[in-house]
Amino acid sequence: MVAAAGFLFPVFYDGIFAIPLDLKDDMVCVGYNRQPLQAKVKALKKKIQIEKNLIINEKCNSGIMRALGNSILPGKAGILVDPVVVSRLNEPRQEFSIAHELFHIKLNDAVTINLLAAAVTLVAAIALTILFPHLPFFSVTMQWTPLLVGFVAQGAFSKFCEKRADLLALSVCSEDAKNNAYKLFEGLRVLHKQHREATNVSILVSLWRRITITPDGDYRLGFAHPSFSERVRYLKPQAAAA
Repeated sequence: MVAAAGFLFPVFYDGIFAIPLDLKDDMVCVGYNRQPLQAKVKALKKKIQIEKNLIINEKCNSGIMRALGNSILPGKAGILVDPVVVSRLNEPRQEFSIAHELFHIKLNDAVTINLLAAAVTLVAAIALTILFPHLPFFSVTMQWTPLLVGFVAQGAFSKFCEKRADLLALSVCSEDAKNNAYKLFEGLRVLHKQHREATNVSILVSLWRRITITPDGDYRLGFAHPSFSERVRYLKPQAAAA
């Protein structure tokens, strides 16, 4: 039961109060232009029918983009953007990435994913107390088993939500964005593969990369997202049909 509370923190931090949108980054990215990104967010927000005003906050080393907030509860909502990475994407790939994140907001994924994980953890804890009443409440088994079950549920539902956001994003994107969506993940897969095979790094870094990256360039620790290869597989046919 105590473990279930751990999943409630991101519900409030990311899903309801969207606190990272208030964190400022003073780093300057050469080549990053905020205005075209704002225009794309405004146009896609209208298509997806999100009523809230959306905030765009730039923060380096935050990934390509990250959705924060929700569409039904009071509070902020918006996108955390890594200007260094986004400035390297062409416009169609930016469009797809924005649409993907906006659907996370529209569908309240930052709230529902973690609420589901908390609920599954709580159910697992109650089941343990019924099946094994002799176990002490604060024992390792009572605390860690429900937590692990919750993490599995969180990862599975998060993967489902990521795939759903990918496919829904295509429904509102331009033809160029549809044709570029799978290329975004194919490029990331190739880049990871190159990192894995790089020889100009230390032995420890090389070992870590070989442990965490598959020979095909997929990330082994990406429990919450479909692999790059999987995303290419289900997005590429959509491009062919466009």
